[in-house]
Amino acid sequence: MQLPWGPGREGEAATGGAGPLPGRGGRERVAALGEATGDAAASREKATAGIPLGRYGEPAEIAGVVGFLASNQARYVTGCVLPVDGGLALGH
Repeated sequence: MQLPWGPGREGEAATGGAGPLPGRGGRERVAALGEATGDAAASREKATAGIPLGRYGEPAEIAGVVGFLASNQARYVTGCVLPVDGGLALGH
């Protein structure tokens, strides 16, 4: 997708920071990692204890932010890193 972001910046998106990563989404990959520890429930509990919202994010929660940033409503948003991590970056 090419968006006119300014002279010489055509087509730039998602630069800097970690980029558009789903983080610790509660999906198959994370479940498999938990199972590999031998105690999936304890692994999940330990991982989510560090997230202030106390749970993994859902794909729809990430998609909502991506949808906003791709919309005309975000046309004045530039050069930011927007964490969608349930407060994980804030610490506990």
